[in-house]
Amino acid sequence: MVARVRLSRRWGSALVAALAIAATAGCKRKPPPEPAPAPAPVDHLAPNEVVEGKEKAFALPLPRHATVTGKFDTSVTVRSPLLPEELANFVRARVKEGNVVAGGAATTFEDVVVPAEPQRRLTIEVRRPVLTGDARSEMTVRDTTPPPIEPNLTDEERWKKAGFGPDGKLLDPKHSQ
Repeated sequence: MVARVRLSRRWGSALVAALAIAATAGCKRKPPPEPAPAPAPVDHLAPNEVVEGKEKAFALPLPRHATVTGKFDTSVTVRSPLLPEELANFVRARVKEGNVVAGGAATTFEDVVVPAEPQRRLTIEVRRPVLTGDARSEMTVRDTTPPPIEPNLTDEERWKKAGFGPDGKLLDPKHSQ
C-alpha cells in the first residue's frame, strides 16, 4: 500500500504541475481586435458630379463657383468655370419636362420646370462665353411662364390689353417693341 500512496503523490504532483502550466498558458493577453474599415463619407461625390452652390437663378440651383453677372425680372445671366458640356449636364439633372436642343454653339432647354417651383417655366441656354476670362461657359436662364389668362375678357379686350386693335394693328405704333 505504501507504493500506491507514493504513486498517487507523484501523479498528484504531476497533475498540479500540468494544471499550473495550462493555467498560465491561458492567461496570455488576447491580441486587440483589428479596426473595422472606415465607412465612406456621406457626402462623397460620384465621378464628374458637380456640387451645388448657394446661388439660384429663379429656383434653379447654380453650381459652386458660378457667378451671377446679371439679374433682371425675367432673366438671369451666369458665368461658370465649368465646360459647357459639364454645365449642361448639371442643368439636365435638375430640370424636368420640356425639350433639350443640343447644338454646336449652345445647348438650350426649352419650357423646362425646376421641381422646387413647378408653376414656373424656364428656357435655359448654355454656351461658350463671348469673353473668356476665368469662365469657360455662360448660361442665360429666362422665365417664360405665360401670363395668367383672365377668364372674363372678350377677345377684343384681350387684343386691346396686348396693345392691338381688333384688326391686329398696333394701337400706338410709337410704343412698339
